[in-house]
Amino acid sequence: MAVNITKYYSGEDANPSIYRGRMTLKKGYTIVDADESCYLFLGVNSALPFTALVHPEDVDSIREALELVKEGEQHLIFRLVCKDDSYRYMYARMKQSGKKLEEFETIDVELLDIMRIYDKFDANHIRMIKYRRLMSLSDKMYFEYSYQDDSITIYEYVNNRSIIHFSSRLELLQAKVLEEDRYSFRQRAELEALCEHLKNYSENFDMEVDSELFGLSAGYLHFQGGILHRYNTKWMMVATVTAMGDAAKEEKYYTTTHAFDSATGVYNKRAIHELTIDLMANAGELPVYFCIIDIDDFKSLNDTFGHMAGDEVIVSLTEVLKNVIGARGYIGRFGGDEFVLVTDQIATDEEFINALKTVRKDVAWMNAARLKNTEVTVSVGIAKYPQDAGDYDSLFKLADKCLYLAKAKGKNRYIIYCEEVHKNFDMAAISGKLSSENTQDIYVGTGRAVAAILGDMRNGSSEELKESIRNLLASYGVDRAAVYAGEDYDLKFYVGNGTAPMESLAYIKQPYLAEFFDEDGMFMRNKILSIRENAPQFYELLERQGTEGFMIVKAQFAGSLPVAVVFDVFQRYRKWSMVEKSMLYIAAQIIARRYLELEAPAES
Repeated sequence: MAVNITKYYSGEDANPSIYRGRMTLKKGYTIVDADESCYLFLGVNSALPFTALVHPEDVDSIREALELVKEGEQHLIFRLVCKDDSYRYMYARMKQSGKKLEEFETIDVELLDIMRIYDKFDANHIRMIKYRRLMSLSDKMYFEYSYQDDSITIYEYVNNRSIIHFSSRLELLQAKVLEEDRYSFRQRAELEALCEHLKNYSENFDMEVDSELFGLSAGYLHFQGGILHRYNTKWMMVATVTAMGDAAKEEKYYTTTHAFDSATGVYNKRAIHELTIDLMANAGELPVYFCIIDIDDFKSLNDTFGHMAGDEVIVSLTEVLKNVIGARGYIGRFGGDEFVLVTDQIATDEEFINALKTVRKDVAWMNAARLKNTEVTVSVGIAKYPQDAGDYDSLFKLADKCLYLAKAKGKNRYIIYCEEVHKNFDMAAISGKLSSENTQDIYVGTGRAVAAILGDMRNGSSEELKESIRNLLASYGVDRAAVYAGEDYDLKFYVGNGTAPMESLAYIKQPYLAEFFDEDGMFMRNKILSIRENAPQFYELLERQGTEGFMIVKAQFAGSLPVAVVFDVFQRYRKWSMVEKSMLYIAAQIIARRYLELEAPAES
């Protein structure tokens, strides 16, 4: 029997939309989230459970559909109350949202007013014909990138019909360009810049790319467009495409007036990205240093002193970077309190470290008077091209990894990527921002390395102890551990890399060296240069074996030989956090005791 659905339409809207909104249902089928169209349509009724909004005769069908949605998307027609308490016939699409709330898989419901479907279809069809005609009159091509399936399409309209010139998933295009030798470094860099822009940049899209990447012979292609959003997420990037013929791209984006961050005057994210790729493409004998700089605890500074003070701190950092780096490098702002510094004019790590040390000190000094009782510090992660990575994306990830480690190890420091030390660090744990949970994971992981040595005290052999020490060195970024024992502290064994350690550590018994040990029997330095003046002989011994940083722990147990455990770091700077100092001190005491239990009886 036919049902007259027109009686459910009040007709108060002169030109209502077919779309009546989207809502998300939580446990109990109440609305946890909805868009503006939905709230406008339902009015105060939006506070009711979804099943209470449905006409009583249709409730059973709705409940059945809500139960079946776990098996797949559901489509049905029913009557829904609107803000004036009248009912409208709705076409609804229901599906699981993919998000859980209180262990309930929330449900997305999209509503269309079927009273307007035909009129809306007819109007849209007319518009489509009009736009196809207008696009056919243009000499431009068109570009689409879907964030849903990673697909890109380049097409044009001829006689009201679309002609596709290129279509592929972006991931497949990247793989193809990397694998085939016919593409130049410049072309690969341009594709990398395009990918970065599509996935990470904001609304506007304006760049030029070699058409050969898409199998076309139109010189450079100028893309100009922006992002379309759907359901508050990026849905598609669309752009017009202008073929530039054989003319080469002369003006680079980072040379234009649009390339600068308005708040700080340094390069914006896109500009510093493209400039870095250019430096890599034209690199000479000197390395390209790429570092990410982040202000420590910036949110806390904002919360404590206000956003105006936070802005002043950001500006002070840019001023310091400009003054220190000068014409040797380029500075960019990635957003918020995160900056990038890139240079191809610095020859050595030592020179670069001196520059960064100046940056850290100057930033703290400039803000000391402004922010009472609060020290402003920065953390820095650094990687080098081509020594560490061969492309921008890999270089960025390594620098980001080192920044994360700098944060995790106590902040206010810089870490330069070293493959032997950092390559096995789990990048899956990195989310781009440091969380307390991730920091805890690092400390728990390094704590396990100490606990493993403690476990060897009961039933482990000498070889098992050495294996545990190897794991300890890997966990803490230490190159070598050596054990000395006896009245003259003779070398007993060592684990790790580098040249063989000195045969005796008797020097530490000298009065001038004894003064360096604290009350717990520990003597450590991040850089051996600090002891050259007061302990020149010991400095020469350390320098001869390549030691740059060290920790010596003396252990003396009742009725036993004196033991010293030495941790060495070779030819690189290694800053020790308080947690690392404490854990390595504990590990040294355990190693000394275990050595005495395993080896001392045999010696006697």
